[in-house]
Amino acid sequence: DDTSRNDSSDSDEECDFVVCEESSDSSDEEDSYENNDTHDDESDLTKVLKGWKSKPIPLGLKCFDPRVGFPSDILHDHHEGLISYDLPPIIKYIIAMGYLSLLTFNNLIANFDYSESEKQSKPQKIKNLKYFKRLPGKGLSNATLLRILPHALQRFLPTNEPALRLLSLMHDILEYSLSEKFDCELIEGYRNTLDDYFAKRRELKDVLKMPNLKPKHHYTMHGGDLIRWFGIPSLSSTARFEAKHRQTTMMQKSSNNFQNICSSLTRCDLLRFASDNYEGIFQTSSIEVLGKKIMQPEFLQYLKTDTICVTDILFQNVKYTKGGVVVLDSKDKNSLVVGMIQSILIDGDEVRLIVSRSEAKRSQAYRYFSVCEDVSLAITCLKIDELN
Repeated sequence: DDTSRNDSSDSDEECDFVVCEESSDSSDEEDSYENNDTHDDESDLTKVLKGWKSKPIPLGLKCFDPRVGFPSDILHDHHEGLISYDLPPIIKYIIAMGYLSLLTFNNLIANFDYSESEKQSKPQKIKNLKYFKRLPGKGLSNATLLRILPHALQRFLPTNEPALRLLSLMHDILEYSLSEKFDCELIEGYRNTLDDYFAKRRELKDVLKMPNLKPKHHYTMHGGDLIRWFGIPSLSSTARFEAKHRQTTMMQKSSNNFQNICSSLTRCDLLRFASDNYEGIFQTSSIEVLGKKIMQPEFLQYLKTDTICVTDILFQNVKYTKGGVVVLDSKDKNSLVVGMIQSILIDGDEVRLIVSRSEAKRSQAYRYFSVCEDVSLAITCLKIDELN
């Protein structure tokens, strides 16, 4: 994992940070990007962070660079990076302040009313605070612990406790990353939450004895940009494969198989993912014309120089047909504003629909909507992206 090379949209400088060199010890010295989030001082950054810990197998591929072709696993960076390293100091601080004991905390985890899906990845108990530097267990159990912790600790901690605020921000980051649908507003909220978290983390670093930032923290900082480029984090999550990794390894050893099956499967899967999401020198489009082109179109006032008029189109796996109906707005549960498609216009990657707006009323007897033909509002032209 973490084989992408990404550059922040907030800075003109390219961010070449991937993992620390084998010769450098990032745990003993302050990370150069902790107090310099925009990477302005590139010379200091390259002294400590120069590239790969060891040469990964995919780097041997010709005509393909996995550092830019593969997306970073954001959920892995959250579950086994941000949560795994940053949650233990908060838990140790809460116990040290006397808000609750270690026994109470473990009982709280063990007796929590988990859902059926959460029972498959229950958090593990903390055995010894002295050696408690990372969360025990796998990434999914770490995520489960963080999802329940703010609610479980609410009755033990005062509302003005700074550690609770940091914990809530970490919880919000996780909830954002688990979303199955993103728009510009949600991505911006995610980025703002990340900024607030790392600012609060710097403020409380000495109080909570937070560890130095790790490579996975850095990828988390770029989470908003990664979602813009590669889509929702669950698309590139390796959690399902990692859950079977141990079983595959044991089968490999018991059968005296000396081939690295997990490595082979991972490489094939990453190549398949990169191929499915390829948008390189060959032009790809989400628009597929199904019907015929109209040589003498109506509504000339809406045409541009290179406009193409068609009768049927498949746009982002949704079919639109001349004469079809699209929902434009809803007044209430019994009344809609709909548009009858009169023409479909294509301008490069932009698709516009010319529709005649009408009202549709719900039939109380049959519970379906019918168009009021005597109530025609107007002819309008709208971009297909504006449809909800």
